[in-house]
Amino acid sequence: MSVLSTEHGFFGTRHRLAPLALFAGLLGVKNQRAQLRGLDPARLDDIGISPAQAQRESRRPVWDAPDHWRR
Repeated sequence: MSVLSTEHGFFGTRHRLAPLALFAGLLGVKNQRAQLRGLDPARLDDIGISPAQAQRESRRPVWDAPDHWRR
């Protein structure tokens, strides 16, 4: 088996970076929800959600995100 195999990546780098990528994704969700929480009612109206919906979304845990957000 070659060190450069696609199954393991270069020296297994892909597997070592997976937790870092997961953390970065969770941090991104956290930041997006914090920004959503800070939007004024006019901006929320622009994106089609109410202040109550924004508050509800911003209180969700970071791991509770739709799959299409993690692509």
